[in-house]
Order: sequence, then structure tokens, then C-alpha cells
Amino acid sequence: MNHALGDGSSFWQFFNSLSEIFNSQEETISNKLLCLKNPPIFREGSGPICSFPFTQPDESIRRTEPPVLKERMFHFSSETMRTLKSLSAFVWRSITRARKLPNDQETTCRLAAGNRSKMDPPLPKNYFGVYISLVKTTAKVVHMGSSPWFNKYGSEFGMGKAVAVRSGYGNKVDGKVSAYPRREGGGSIDLEVCLLPEFMEALESDQEFMSLVSSSSSFTFLSITIKQPLSIIIRSINFSRVNKERSKRDIERNKRNKMVSSSSSSEAKIISQCFVKPKTVSETSKDPYNLSPTDHVMLSFQYIQKGLLFLKPSDGAIKSQDFMETLLQKLKDSLATALVHFYLLSGRLSTSKTDDASSYSVFVDCNNSPGAGFIHAKSDLRVGDIVGSKYVPLVAQSFFDHHNEVNGQGHTMSLLSIKVTELLDGVFIGLSMNHSIADGVSFWHFFNSLSEIFSSQETIDNNIKLFCLKNPPILRQVSTGSVYSLPCSESPKSNPRFQTPVLKERMLHFSSEAVRSLKSKANQDCGTTMISSLQSLTAFIWRSITRARKLQSDQETTCRFVADSRPRMVPPLPMNYFGVHISLVKTTAKVGNLLENEFGCAALKLHHAVVEHTGEKICSEMKRRFNPPCALPSETFYDPTIVHMGNSPRYDNYGCQFGMGKAVAVRSGYNDKYDGKVSAYPGREGGGSIDLEVCLLPEFMEALESDQEFMSLVSPSSG
Repeated sequence: MNHALGDGSSFWQFFNSLSEIFNSQEETISNKLLCLKNPPIFREGSGPICSFPFTQPDESIRRTEPPVLKERMFHFSSETMRTLKSLSAFVWRSITRARKLPNDQETTCRLAAGNRSKMDPPLPKNYFGVYISLVKTTAKVVHMGSSPWFNKYGSEFGMGKAVAVRSGYGNKVDGKVSAYPRREGGGSIDLEVCLLPEFMEALESDQEFMSLVSSSSSFTFLSITIKQPLSIIIRSINFSRVNKERSKRDIERNKRNKMVSSSSSSEAKIISQCFVKPKTVSETSKDPYNLSPTDHVMLSFQYIQKGLLFLKPSDGAIKSQDFMETLLQKLKDSLATALVHFYLLSGRLSTSKTDDASSYSVFVDCNNSPGAGFIHAKSDLRVGDIVGSKYVPLVAQSFFDHHNEVNGQGHTMSLLSIKVTELLDGVFIGLSMNHSIADGVSFWHFFNSLSEIFSSQETIDNNIKLFCLKNPPILRQVSTGSVYSLPCSESPKSNPRFQTPVLKERMLHFSSEAVRSLKSKANQDCGTTMISSLQSLTAFIWRSITRARKLQSDQETTCRFVADSRPRMVPPLPMNYFGVHISLVKTTAKVGNLLENEFGCAALKLHHAVVEHTGEKICSEMKRRFNPPCALPSETFYDPTIVHMGNSPRYDNYGCQFGMGKAVAVRSGYNDKYDGKVSAYPGREGGGSIDLEVCLLPEFMEALESDQEFMSLVSPSSG
């Protein structure tokens, strides 16, 4: 970039803006693409015309014949130098010592300082142009710049974080030092030092200097420039400001990063995205689909996010790029077919005011929607980085769309989004589905149907057979039903998001033998044979988490789980009845009683709660809740004494294969995670084994892992 038009601040603003546009999720023709988060501000060009005393422009431009320089990158960790002033003084003294100047000779430390913040009033940071001035001193205080404050590693261009920053030939002189933020961040700095060969050799032999340089530093040699000056040009900005800015931006991320391995630092980067519509449009799909009372309540909760991790085929004859192109196209075609059956998932939510001005009613509109979302992304991780980590790496959250979005946002967001993330040796297929449209049963029903269509051996032209699912969904009739509404002062699409605290998340595997032993012990303790395997395991995890939390013995704790209402209705609803047909089952106990009594007592309490949860009780509870209508639930749903069991080991998670064989693992996204949330999945090997996805505050997870009674039943293969 021409330095007469932009300084370092403007250079990196342009670089980051270019990256922002590149990574934009908007379509190329969208006007939103032009709306930068931090657009440049230009000064008014109608002011006076400045002139300088020379007849020809080239008279003021002299090119020097530079000597050969050595250029090396030196890395200083955040622990090495706490302030920029210290590092500036250190490198100034070290280079001066390397030059072996006479004691009575003067040396200068000079830098280009940004003027924007120094003006009165200050200019905004995005004020584009050249707003710098030279600062020099013969004292030990130096400000460094070029700058560790600039967001150099924020420019990614779909390839993840850059490996390194390097500069070109221009503006290199003996004694020129440029400061860059280190790739790992955290306050570490890379110094690009240019010196004559004899001075570089002396600097590298300076034990005081080299003792503070990280061994990971790399160096390059360049042929470069100028007569021997005695000054050191150090470009940068006050480092205390760097630390303040970084701490504000990164404090939450740093907390989370302490919980995960280094392999989880690379998020999935979006390569392309589009919307997919149903292959054919039925007359039924043109009618509005009014949400039921239960559907309305779910508007304040978050999208369901579940996905499957696969290994890429090991056939060397198939190129990875060809494999992915075929997979993506076939998935899009399969999705277009699946949406013919599950047409609700191609729509958007819409809200209409009822006769009562203080209430709203929500319905699904499939006529004014671009369709379901489909995203292709890439990550530089391997399958082993996901399944081999002790805790679920945070990068898994980037494998899903609709991060931290509530169902009410379905007014503007797709009700279904499929994100296909390509790993180095695997593929992750993550589904995000609006929970006010479907529950867990319907979610996995769709996932399995999509896999069935994908795996179909019928040709594309044979549409009749292609559309015939083995287990097609049944949607309730809405044309003759009531229009339900709930009281709220604003449209349901404005529901607030629940902010999840920093959690540790771990997959714990219970073998079929461990599950059978728990069931046997629970029934033996209570002299019965009616307690199920899942009830036994749920009681076991309830007691273990309660013990890890160290609650007071007289405090009450609750175990809660979501039950499928379909088989409990009279007459029962078929399992392929699509929608939200769930209800809460819970039981409570004093902490002292829960932990002091036999394990089977807790399992029996859960068994009784399930038996008593009949269709009659469900209908009675719905009448109580919705007549008169009650307000949407708030964050009180998340209680620090509750253990909530979600998902189900009965879902056919590993029946979805997509031409890559059985999945390696099941993982979920960010949504609906809180302290005490547990999700149950079938173990990959089957036979009654169960994987539990456990989310706890760090101190509670540490206590749970130190519980020998609990860990003795956990398989060492837990990921």
C-alpha cells in the first residue's frame, strides 16, 4: 500500500476489512456485503491544496543503494517482558552494544507514533490516512509499534489463522525493528530485526539478549538497504493499551481455552453456504401451520444441535476433493427430497397478533422462505483431536449453525440448518433444528430419513420410489384446530438468550456390563425387577453429581428429564408423529436422604415418577399451564441443584451413515448446555452400552472425576 495514502493503522484496517468481506455470510449480490463493521472515515478533501518547494516530484524522492542486511524474527513470550517500555529499552541497549559504538557517541531510538488518539478532540481509530509523527529520545523510555495492537491474525480468508506475518523489501534499514503480535496471542511479541551481518552476529552472541528470546524464533535473510545510520527505528504503540484491549476481548475465551487441548484452537471456517428448498411443493405445505401451546412455550429455548463424526473413506483411488464434492452434492439432493416429507423445516416462523392486542400467535410459513440452510466448512483438525480429547473441545461448537440462538429467532433464521465440516481425515455432519417445531424423537427421525434417502439405490429420475420413505412423518392437522396464543408484550422473536457459564464437558462411557450391574443393584436394593437400565443410570449420575456439588444435607435437589408423550396418550400417538410431544418428569429429594440411603432408593423414586406420568396427568398439566395461558419460562429453568437428563439411548444415532459407514462419535453444540445437564446416547458398540455427555462447572467436574465410586464404573475409553 502506498504509504503516502495510508499508515500502519489504515493498512491493517483495510486488510481486516478485506478479510471480513471475504468471510461474509451474505450472498455476493447482497447490499449487506458492503456494510463493514468498522468502515473507514476519510477527511474532507475540499480543503486547501498543500504544496512543497520543488519543480519535479521526483526531485524529492531519492532511492538509496542499500547494503546487505540480515533479517531475523525474534520471539518474546508474554512472561519474558511485562511492558513494551521494558522490551523497547532492552532491544535498544542490545543493538547499541552489538554495534560497539564509542562511549561518547550519541544513539537515538526513534518511532512512528499514531496521532489519532493524541489530537484534541481525538480522531476515531478508523480515520483513514497518514496520521503519524516521529518520536525520538536519548533516554531509556521507548514506545514500540507497527504494532502488536493491530489485529494481524484476524484476517483469515477461509483458511484459518495465518501461520506468520512477514514484510517485504520496502523501508528496511540497519537498525529497523518492527513489532508484531505473536500468533498464540496472550501478550507475546515477535520482533523483526534488520541489522548489518556483523551486528546481527554480535547480537546473536549476546547471552543477555538471547537468554530472553524464545527458542521457537525463526529467521530469514534478505538483501536490503541503506547507509549505516546510528538510529534504531521501532514502530509500535503503547503496550499497556494492547494488554487492556486484549483482556477485554479475550478474557472469556481464555477461560474456556484453559479447559481444552491445543488441538481445539482451530474453528471450522465456512467455505460456502446456500439454502435448499423442497424438490416438490405440496398443497398442504402452502397452508400456515399454527404452533401448539407446547410449541409456543419452546420459543424461548434454544435450537437442538446434534451431529455425527465420520472417518473419510480410506480408498486412495478417490481424491479428497472429489469425495467432498460428491458428498456435498448428494447431501443437497437428499435434503431437497427429505424436505418434501418434512416440509415444515423449509419454512420460517411468522407472528400474527390476535384479537387481544397483548398477545401473539406464531405459525410456520413455508411460502415466504428461502428454505433450509446448508453450509460447507473446513477445519484443520483430525478425528482424533475430537474423540481423543479428555473433554469435549470447544471447537466442536463451531461444527453447528445457529450458535446460541433461541427458537424465536426462527422468524429470520432457517428452522433447519445442516453444516458439513471437512476435517483432515473425517467429516462432521451437524444439524441445528428449531426446537419449537420438533423434539428429540422428530430430530432423529429426520436425521435417519435423510440418511435413508442418501443411501437409496434408486436413480434420481425415479422420483416415485425416491420419495417413498420406510417411515414417513405424520404431521398433525392444523386446518381445523384452534389458533393458540400466549401473552407477551413483544413478539416472541425477541426472546432473550441464556448466557451459559464456563463449563467442562466430558463424554463418559458406560459399558453394557456396567449398565447391567447398576440395574441389578437398583432392583436388588428395592426388592423389585421393574427398575429399568436408564432409570438406574440416571439415579447413579444424580447421586454422583449431587455429591460432587457438596450441597447441604437439608437442601432439596431435583432430577428431571424429558419424556416422550406419544406412547402415553389415549389412544397412543405413532412414534413418527412429527412435532413437539414431550413433557417434563421430575422427582425431588433432600440431599441427605439421597446420599445416605441405598442407591436403589433413588432409582425407585425415578421409576415411580415415570409410572405416574400418564397421559391423563400430562393433559391435566397442560390444562393447568395453558388455561389461562401462562408466560414463557425464564432462566429459572436452570437451577444449580438440578440434574437434567436429556436425549435418549433409544434413538438410532448410529443408523445414519451417509456412505461413510458407522459414525465414530456423536457430539452436540453449544446450545442448551448448563451446569448439571446430562445427555444420554447409545454406545457405539451397542449391546446396551451408554455414553453420557456431562456438563458441569469446573470445580464440580473435578470433584466428580475424583469420586472413586463413580469413576469405577466409567470405561477408561471415555473421550
